[in-house]
Amino acid sequence: MTIDLRHGDYVDVLADIQADVMITDPPHSERCHNGQSRMRNSISYVHWQPGDAKGLIDWAQVHVRGWWVIFTDHELWPVFDQWVALHKRYAFAPVPVINKTGMPRLAGDGPTSVTTWLHISRPRSTEWSEWGSLPGYYLYQKDDQSLIGQKPLNLMGCLIRDYSRVGMSVVDPCTGMASTLIAAEQNGRRAVGAEVNEERFRAAKARIEQAQTGDMWP
Repeated sequence: MTIDLRHGDYVDVLADIQADVMITDPPHSERCHNGQSRMRNSISYVHWQPGDAKGLIDWAQVHVRGWWVIFTDHELWPVFDQWVALHKRYAFAPVPVINKTGMPRLAGDGPTSVTTWLHISRPRSTEWSEWGSLPGYYLYQKDDQSLIGQKPLNLMGCLIRDYSRVGMSVVDPCTGMASTLIAAEQNGRRAVGAEVNEERFRAAKARIEQAQTGDMWP
């Protein structure tokens, strides 16, 4: 299998794509980004507005025929849910990703949250409904401590295996550091993605090459 990573806005550079499954971690809401920036000063990309979330759903409706698995926060989750419903897909209740490796709430003014939410939906056709029961996700060890905020390969591997089959194509319109694409290739799927930020695109290309030479966990 190969990885096709493209530089640019996904709407433009993935216009020719027809994929089986979308698994992606787009920017979260302004509230989430502001909170994380105060704690770690680590988010260099722009948060998403509701219109951005709706745009991703509109794009996926044309380009992705099966499961959509979207990481988000509690602010944007209802936006995804509302827009998916307009496309007549079957949407599930929020699926938690409980990350015990995450940062605590350092402001000291309330409870720590170590949960990210997955918005998961599928077509109503029989092809995608006979899939079986699928889990929530719990992280106790991060496989690459050097990449702040990126989703661990062990988590992305679980999602790839749960929501796609060997030989299927997986698209990630918001590739970031390419964990989804690497996990897809490692699990026998075709992978394609887009990254709009040039610096992250170059870093993701280097990380993909590192993974393909066997110098990366797992």
